[in-house]
Amino acid sequence: MFLSNLLTGRGRRVSRRTGHSGSPHGRSLSPRRLRCEPLEERQLMSVFTYTNDPIPDQPIPDKGTITSAITVDDSYYAADVNVTVNMSHTRDEDLDVFLIAPDGTRVELFTDVGGTGDHFNGTTLDAGAATAITAGSAPFSGTYRPEGNLSTLERKSVQGTWKLEVTDDTRKETGTLNSWSLT
Repeated sequence: MFLSNLLTGRGRRVSRRTGHSGSPHGRSLSPRRLRCEPLEERQLMSVFTYTNDPIPDQPIPDKGTITSAITVDDSYYAADVNVTVNMSHTRDEDLDVFLIAPDGTRVELFTDVGGTGDHFNGTTLDAGAATAITAGSAPFSGTYRPEGNLSTLERKSVQGTWKLEVTDDTRKETGTLNSWSLT
């Protein structure tokens, strides 16, 4: 039985009769029969997506860095973390992009990919994706495996401020972080 089933009431109740009952029906639950499953075997209870709606369309300075934040008030542990970015930039290989978790863990999403191509349109970074971002081409759209390991964020609290750090590491080309989200 999964822990999520117990929380939602879909679990099987195991009872036994006792000679001296504390309940009106003569039954009590046996806590020795509860089986807990490891985290990776539990069913997902919910999927949440958070966006940076308050500050969309941030200019990415030429040879500079911006940081955009999403604050998560919910209190639970991550089973899987994905990031979706929408950026307009005239030379994708100029960009170095990192996700920073509330506990300070930094995950490289991508650096210097896409050559002289333009833009990231609904580009999702997912540790389970079949195609690595380094194997993709601009304009990037769809789902890619990031250069860093998003799996390091599993089993961590999601509560706090998540940051997307975008650095333009070369002169003469500029762009905009249009939006990003965390799922």
